[in-house]
Amino acid sequence: MFVFARAINGPAAPLAVKRITVADLPAEVELSDADAMMPQLNLSNFAQVQLVARVSRAGQPTTGEWVGRSQPLASDTAAQQALIIDSPDN
Repeated sequence: MFVFARAINGPAAPLAVKRITVADLPAEVELSDADAMMPQLNLSNFAQVQLVARVSRAGQPTTGEWVGRSQPLASDTAAQQALIIDSPDN
């Protein structure tokens, strides 16, 4: 399973990502600049992000997997967010 943050206005690639196992659920995950996929794309460089949780059977994100998404939120939000994995990603 992947939990990541994507910029609302920015690149399509995830800004920060963590990988956890389904066995670890429910889990609390904290994303920060330390989790950046690319050093030049820090989470803190973008005003708004969307959080996404994606279940991946193969360990690599692919189309059709089940996902849960947050509403857009400020990248510096410290409040806990709950993601419900409830729809396939088409």
